Amino acid sequence: KIDPKTKYLAYKVLGLDSVYFSRINPWPIPDFSVFNNENTSNLEDAENTFHYDKKNRRIVFSGENLIQEPLIFPEGYSVIFLEGANVNLTNNAYIASNSPLNFYGNAENPIKIYSSDNTSKGINIYNTDGISRINFTEFKSGSGNSLLTINKANLVVNNSVFSSSSAQNLISVNESKFSISNCLFKGSKLNGFYSLFSEGEITGCSFKNFKNNSIQLGCSLVTIKNSNVHESTNAIVVKDKDSINPTIINIGNLNFERTKQPYLLSGNTIINNI
Repeated sequence: KIDPKTKYLAYKVLGLDSVYFSRINPWPIPDFSVFNNENTSNLEDAENTFHYDKKNRRIVFSGENLIQEPLIFPEGYSVIFLEGANVNLTNNAYIASNSPLNFYGNAENPIKIYSSDNTSKGINIYNTDGISRINFTEFKSGSGNSLLTINKANLVVNNSVFSSSSAQNLISVNESKFSISNCLFKGSKLNGFYSLFSEGEITGCSFKNFKNNSIQLGCSLVTIKNSNVHESTNAIVVKDKDSINPTIINIGNLNFERTKQPYLLSGNTIINNI
């Protein structure tokens, strides 16, 4: 963290006498504190409503689940949310997983992840080798950095809904690969979708009612196709000033309705029409 008045970093390269200057990028500090939490939740707690198979390292959520403390899943687990499962995260609870998560909702029986007291710190997936897959799932309410945070992992989301008036972001991805299709993003304090040093595709999605940004990108390669932005202050915002890793946006059939600023881009952003 630096003083906001500080604009440049001055440095020398070993072996040279010259002094070099680099402009400091105005990125907020990501809230990845849950990734460094030293506490481990008791997966064998008798009060847990999910099924825990210790021998086979398998965790299954079905039916109604009230989670009132952090759940932390180590790597090497199979974590599954079955169709129709409801997970209510209260009392500042969250799920942090070093294993991929799989949400098997369908059109008739979607999965619901929510917070009845609006204190949830969301779902956090980090440092996974496999792909987390989310199908027909509604993420609703929460007060943390994001309803869904992906850090150094792979994500595929289809036919899902993300909405919250109190979370900072709906989805945040950092150093990850993603594919998001046929999803609805609605309302948040800052951004609908936030990507930093990531690569992926957004297809057939709608972004509605964002007082700040529908999509914010930094040093990312993102393709946006057949999508819509409705009633938002800013549609796509790029704040990076990294000439080595500029943000590249491939756009095909992106529509804006009642949006004040379709684009607020850094000077070296590259846009391609596809």
